[in-house]
Amino acid sequence: MASPVKLLHSDYHAPMTGLLSYYQSRTKGVKTSDNVTVVLSDDSEVQPDVCLRILADGSPLPSRSRSTNYLHEPPELVIEVSDSSRNVDLNAKRVTYENHGVQEYLVLNLRDARLHAFDFANASSLELTEGVYHSKCFPGLWIDVGALFEEELEHLYATLQLGLASPEHAEFVLHLEARRAAHAKA
Repeated sequence: MASPVKLLHSDYHAPMTGLLSYYQSRTKGVKTSDNVTVVLSDDSEVQPDVCLRILADGSPLPSRSRSTNYLHEPPELVIEVSDSSRNVDLNAKRVTYENHGVQEYLVLNLRDARLHAFDFANASSLELTEGVYHSKCFPGLWIDVGALFEEELEHLYATLQLGLASPEHAEFVLHLEARRAAHAKA
């Protein structure tokens, strides 16, 4: 039997999954996964709340994975919704994700209404209680932190729409299209 999930966790998990799924719908070549097992090494498996990854060629297989049943190797972006697991998410899991190649890691700290953002590729981090977070790996994935914690979903999605309309997102989509075209020629 799976571990019980608290209502508060679920109340924030669902909007994050929805936000990433909507981003996926507007960004051909990326894939959202919810609670998938990620095999990082022979002795390290994790099950992030939600993740986003770049696909190799538009197929269901992620760019750095080799299985259709589980992910092998890390997705580019991992998000954990954190209440009672805050200490584990901000410490042990953070180290595990960083050591195994996740590029960007977000922790929604529900106790403090704070987004902890770790950009492992550039060895930087920040904490936000308000403002708009711009994903480092996925241009146009903009998260209004205040709207998220206030559960103002209309504003949360309006902010994402602005990100999806940004020149950075358009450039990313073109990059993904070029990648798929190159893969098709190979």
